[in-house]
This record gives sequence, structure tokens and C-alpha cells, in this order.
Amino acid sequence: MSGWDGNLILLDTASSGLFRASLFAPCKVSDSSCLELTVNAALPRILTGIPELGVDSADPQFNDVIEVKLPTLKLLLFNSTLTGFKDCRLSNITFNEDMTSVHCNAYCPSFNLHGQYDMIGQLISLPIQGNGDFSFHTGLFLVTVDTQLEKNKGNDGKTHFLIKKFKVNSVPTKPITYEFTNLFNGKKELADAIHKFANDNWLKITSLIQYPIWYKSLDTLSKSVNKYLEYVAVEDSLI
Repeated sequence: MSGWDGNLILLDTASSGLFRASLFAPCKVSDSSCLELTVNAALPRILTGIPELGVDSADPQFNDVIEVKLPTLKLLLFNSTLTGFKDCRLSNITFNEDMTSVHCNAYCPSFNLHGQYDMIGQLISLPIQGNGDFSFHTGLFLVTVDTQLEKNKGNDGKTHFLIKKFKVNSVPTKPITYEFTNLFNGKKELADAIHKFANDNWLKITSLIQYPIWYKSLDTLSKSVNKYLEYVAVEDSLI
């Protein structure tokens, strides 16, 4: 790996008109240290977007609607922008024997999410209602992700991974700030009480609402990664 600088290399295969995109240094599938180094070097570049390959940005990431439905609360987040994925660092990257699933841990220093919201119901013990702008500012998350992979034969005759689905477990470790404009149609005293309650009880609230946001965001991220993986053969990356 010492001669690899982590830059994107596009090799035109004249016979097929395809390109092979290389951001990964080849690693043995059992070499977790190598996998960690090459994935953490490549991932920020992929998530930023690679227009020449049709890979959309996943950081910043746009989502038109994220729906959080709880027994006592309905929260819709519209036209939201999320940043922070490219600062995550992965570790303990391990494939199963037939490489149809991969496990990893992620250390994510912070996320910022902002957009518009529409909310009604009860936030733990307090009634809540409003619509307007929102922003969430987080600290460190410790995350584990188990991803199911599909292996397909590409037009280049080689094997390519496709992310099919994933399971996430997320633990926020530092306070999260929740901000909503126009709560209770702009009634400041009620809005101030909600903000104090939400920010005092950030861990409970995060545990209630985080997973719809995680799964929608990782679904968007997976689409970008899958587009990139169309250009990366397993045979060229895992040895």
C-alpha cells in the first residue's frame, strides 16, 4: 500500500468502453488493518460525489422527506440537508466467509441536519405542535452497521458488490441540540419550554427519533456507494 495515494484512477478499457475506478488499495479479505486504511482513505472521496462516474454526493446529502412515526408523535422532515458522514472513521471491518455480509464499527464525530419540519403529538411527556425550519447539531456517535451484500457479474465480466440492506445500532455519546422555529404558531413561552425540555432530555429524544433518520440517510448513502461499486470489481480490491 505504500505506493498508493488514495486518488481516483480511471482506466479506459478500450474493448468494452467501460472504466475501472480505483480508490481502494487491494487488501486480503482477512486483513482488517489494510481494509480499515483503504476504506477510510477512499470513503470521503466517494461520499463527496464523483460526477464523472455519476456518483451523487452523500455528504452533503439531500433528502426530500424523512418520516418519523411514533405512537404519540408524527414528525416529517422536508428538504433536509445532512453533513458529517465523510468524517466518520470505520474500524473492525469484517466479511463473512462467502462475502455476502460485512460488519463494521463507525466513529462519527458530529452531524448537522437542517431543513423544514411539520410535527404534532407528544414529545415524551409534553404536547408539541409546529411547522417551520429545524436544525439538529450532534456530537459523537458510536455506530455499528451490519450490511447484506449481493454479488453480481458486471459488464466487465467481473464480480461487483451491491449493498442490499443494513442493520444499524447507534449510540449518541454527547449532547444533541434540537432547534425548531414556529412551535405553537410562534408562542415563545411554549417554544422555550419545549426547547429546554428537548435539550435537557436529548438522549431520550434521540433514542426515539434517530432510527428513521439513520435508515433514510444510509439508504441515500448506499445509492451513491452502489453507483461507485459498479466500477470497482471485487477481484481488483480483495485478494
